[in-house]
Amino acid sequence: MKLQRLLLPALGLCLLGIIVLRPAAPRPPGDRVVDPPRAPARPFFASRPVRAATLDAAPLPAIPPPNLFQRAMKDYSGANGVVIPKLSAGELEPFLTQNHRSAASLLAAFHTSGEPIFLQEAWQTHPDDPRVAMTAIFQADITPEEKQRRVDKFRETNPDNALANYLGALQDFKAGRPAQALAQLQTAAGTRSLRDYSADFMQSSEEAYQTAGYSQADAATAAAIGLPQPYLPELKALGRSIGDLAAQYRQAGDQAAAQATLQMGLEIGQRLDSGSATMMQDIVGLTIQRNLLAELDPTMTFGGGGQTIQNQIDLLTQQRTALQTLATQQVGAVSALPDDDVVHYFQRMKASGETAALRWAVAKIGGQ
Repeated sequence: MKLQRLLLPALGLCLLGIIVLRPAAPRPPGDRVVDPPRAPARPFFASRPVRAATLDAAPLPAIPPPNLFQRAMKDYSGANGVVIPKLSAGELEPFLTQNHRSAASLLAAFHTSGEPIFLQEAWQTHPDDPRVAMTAIFQADITPEEKQRRVDKFRETNPDNALANYLGALQDFKAGRPAQALAQLQTAAGTRSLRDYSADFMQSSEEAYQTAGYSQADAATAAAIGLPQPYLPELKALGRSIGDLAAQYRQAGDQAAAQATLQMGLEIGQRLDSGSATMMQDIVGLTIQRNLLAELDPTMTFGGGGQTIQNQIDLLTQQRTALQTLATQQVGAVSALPDDDVVHYFQRMKASGETAALRWAVAKIGGQ
């Protein structure tokens, strides 16, 4: 059994990858402004052996092996990235066979191996599965036209998911179709959910690692660390495009259209900053909101409570700081958990979000 080395990431679960909140500079408006919108069981590292007792010595007490987080810290080099064990096609074949090469199992094979052949098979055999359609959008080396086709397929297979409309709106902005982008954003405002299937992906990947022989704790950890969130940079870019369009409306003297456009962007940030997913997603949501508000006069009134734009920016900054403070406790708290509680930690993360899970781990360690 090959030993693997792990570096903790600054992305997703890591405490170091806090996104710098920098407002984007508005672009000058074009020759025309679009019509205003309407209001809207094998470890990664070998456990340290216990020194054998001599014949005339009392047996040494059993020392529990360190959990994955502790083993990772032992070899952590400070690099801004993560190396997790990748499963081979041979290791994945029993898992795929047991699951009849379902959409979920093929995506898990792709996520745990990094081999695009599994994503290609999923796209060919399960094109109507929204999880497949969403993942296929971010496949490397596809043309803009093919990416547009996959975005359209994602929206078709999951019409009540705001994420599909947001990704579609970004494609429209990139293609110079701001009116269509605004229509997508207005449709998104009427949807009930924003779903990225993170819990599904974590569960399937965890099962793939366990089938390959990893312990439940190590499998859960690897699945969470390897969780893909490629849509987050796309939504940050969408926020910038919305901010640019709102600036065009302001420069053209159409304050009502600028306000309506800005509100659509703020809603994206608020939906992401839900506390029910990863801490990175929460931070991206805060980033989008802060960047949009930073373009406005800080003395302007925000909302109906007598608060100003600056008051709201300060609140967003405080929320970011609170997340940073909590994140600094992640490694210490989760490293101190026994394997059973590591499993519970990631179960809580899938059910209630990373922030809630980490608060549980911190409280549990503090009570010991």
